[in-house]
Amino acid sequence: MRFLSIGEIISALNRGKGIEQFLGKIKNDNYDTFEWIEINKTKSNFLLSYHLVFDESDEGIESIYSYSYVEPDDIYGKKVFESDNIQDILKFANDNYNADNSKYQNEQYLDELITEL
Repeated sequence: MRFLSIGEIISALNRGKGIEQFLGKIKNDNYDTFEWIEINKTKSNFLLSYHLVFDESDEGIESIYSYSYVEPDDIYGKKVFESDNIQDILKFANDNYNADNSKYQNEQYLDELITEL
């Protein structure tokens, strides 16, 4: 598992590459869910999205990116904050999702992390 340094986070976003951070697994009475945040660059800003999906690993679905969203309208994540400043996005993620700047990964690497749970 390789996490990005702050310099790598800034570089990736400025190149138009997204980053993600796994926030955890939530155990409910009847089902479990996974949550993560994603930061991407749009044409003029940076966008933070929140993802909440059902844990469907016991149904033979292998990728977290293929799991069903708890809210079907949020199929590409719930867009929660936008800013033209990377530091503002990171601070919002820290303050609102308890994100850790030392735990970001390049996009599409969460499956590797999930298999370690």
